[in-house]
Amino acid sequence: MLNHKNRVILLIALMVTGVTILTSVLSFQYNISQIKYRQSRMKVVLSWMLSDRLKDDVVAHNKRILSWRCVALWANAPQPNPAEWESSWDSPVNYKLSETSPRWFCDAQNPHTRLMAIRGEGTVFDNSIEKFIDNSNYDGQFIILVEIHGNLARWTQPGDIYIGTRMTDNHVDYPVEILERQSSDYFVGFSDGEAWLLSKDTPMEVLAPFLRVSDASLINRDKILAPYRVR
Repeated sequence: MLNHKNRVILLIALMVTGVTILTSVLSFQYNISQIKYRQSRMKVVLSWMLSDRLKDDVVAHNKRILSWRCVALWANAPQPNPAEWESSWDSPVNYKLSETSPRWFCDAQNPHTRLMAIRGEGTVFDNSIEKFIDNSNYDGQFIILVEIHGNLARWTQPGDIYIGTRMTDNHVDYPVEILERQSSDYFVGFSDGEAWLLSKDTPMEVLAPFLRVSDASLINRDKILAPYRVR
């Protein structure tokens, strides 16, 4: 038989345990809801990019001045304050836009993009590859978008992930190797509209073939990449 003091101690212990369990459950549910939100965001932007014609950066005088993210956003969810389409992203008007945080690309109150396209030799942004897809019975699933953890570029700013040898004047993109340094699991968006959550430990040699269109046509996503899929 427990005396009064021991019953109080036991009751406190049970209450602490209960609070701990409840906190863990709520934390788990929050994490799941965040993952679902991130996946939904990726799929929406993928659908924007894949509808009609692939969205690309605004170019003036052979220089990329505004991100494809601006083009996609105004084409699908027009914003109240217009962009200056003939001015650079850091012009006064466009820089003010860059300080906002549209939910399709940014986390709350953070103007840095969480979604970047894959660029470079053999990617979907390579003009010769567009012809390859149009003129073949292509059925591969290649990666178009990746989710980035870390503040690299503002959402209006030209800046994506680049594979291959970068041109000396291409200072706006980031090397593909940064994907190996992701701080946590990240989503990738495929050409068929699928969005997979991959482990941050996915080896680059496994991921890399899915970044180039012709390479992805030769391999099976469900066999090679699926073992690293978290969701």
